[in-house]
Amino acid sequence: MSTARGARLKQFLRFMVVGGAAAVSGWVLLYVLVHFLGWNYLVAYATSFLAINAASYLAAGAYAFGGRDANRRGLVRYYAINLASLVGNGLALAALVEWAHFNYLVAAILLSALNAPINFLLHRRLTFGIDWRDRGTAS
Repeated sequence: MSTARGARLKQFLRFMVVGGAAAVSGWVLLYVLVHFLGWNYLVAYATSFLAINAASYLAAGAYAFGGRDANRRGLVRYYAINLASLVGNGLALAALVEWAHFNYLVAAILLSALNAPINFLLHRRLTFGIDWRDRGTAS
């Protein structure tokens, strides 16, 4: 395996750790908002999704992408990508729950797994500015 390929794999695995922790936190918050506070699952999904993102941005920059500095422009791009993902996932979540009769938590977990590689590539390039061919600064 080439050095660049190994570095990208390491970044991806670190991104999955950060994303996994964020996802689990989001699912727990989603469950609490729906089951204990009685919120609509879509409102709770959007709230949990947005609440987790600031910490996730900092962790992704520091851990997954080798100490990339957190800054306002990066945060704006991070939220822009995640808001686009939120809209797409929200529509898919509603379809899976309302039409396919999935449990809302199962559907949210499935969507997270499907979006992880896409989000990694988008954040790597657009949020943290690492060229597609560049191995970045992961160590």
